[in-house]
Amino acid sequence: MPIKQKNGVIWKGVGKKTVDVYALEQRFNSLGIKFDWKKFNEIGVIRNEVEHYFTKANPLTIQEALSKLFGLMQNFMSMELKIDPKTKFEDRLWNILINIDQVYEAEWMACSRTHKHFESESKNLGNHIAEITCPDCGSSLLRFKPGGSSECRACGETFEKERTIVALVDTVYGADDYVAAKEGAEPVIVACPECDEEAYIIEESRCAVCGESQESTCQRCNCSIPAGEIGGSYCSYCQHQIDKDD
Repeated sequence: MPIKQKNGVIWKGVGKKTVDVYALEQRFNSLGIKFDWKKFNEIGVIRNEVEHYFTKANPLTIQEALSKLFGLMQNFMSMELKIDPKTKFEDRLWNILINIDQVYEAEWMACSRTHKHFESESKNLGNHIAEITCPDCGSSLLRFKPGGSSECRACGETFEKERTIVALVDTVYGADDYVAAKEGAEPVIVACPECDEEAYIIEESRCAVCGESQESTCQRCNCSIPAGEIGGSYCSYCQHQIDKDD
C-alpha cells in the first residue's frame, strides 16, 4: 500500500492478492491522482474479452476503445507522470494510434450533431445525451434520426425511440440504482405502471418514455409512497386498510 510521507511515498506489502481495478482506484484517490475512471470503466468489457477470451466486437468498436485508452494514456502520462507520451512509443505505433483517434473523433462529431433529434418526456435526461451508448455493443457512436430512433455506427443495429430512451436512462441512473438495491435503499428507477418500460425516474416522478406521472404522496396518511409501490394514490399499508374497511 502507498503511504505518503514528507519526503515522498513508501510502499508497504499488505495481504497476498494482486491489485485489481477497485484497489487501484482507491490508491489513486489516496495519493491525490486524478483519473477518469468513468471512461476507463466504459471500455472494461471489451478489454476483458480481449485479455481473457475473444471479442466479437467489430473493428470500429475496437478502434473506439483504443481511442478512449489513447486519451486516458496521454492525459495520465503528461499530467501525472510529467512525461511526453510520444517519446515512449515507436513512431509507427504512435502514428497508428493517432490515426485511430482521428477516425473515432470524426465519427463522434458526426454522431453528436444528430443529438438534437433525441426526444424524451424527462426534463433532465436530454442533458446527458452525450453519455449514451449502444444497448448491444456499448459503443458511443449512436446516430439519431428525426423522431428519436437511433442507429449504432459500430455494430449497425437500429433502435426504436423507446429503447433508445431506456438505454440512456440506464446509462444515467443504472449505477445508482444498482448501489441502492445493494444497500437496501429505495430504487432510483422502476418500471412505469403505464407503459411498463424501465424508465420511470423516481426523482422526477415521471416516465421518460411515455410521460406518465404518478402520486408520490399517499392521499390517506400523507407519507411518501415507496418507489416500489408507485402506481396508485395510496401506500401499501393504507391501501390494505382501505381494502379491509371495504
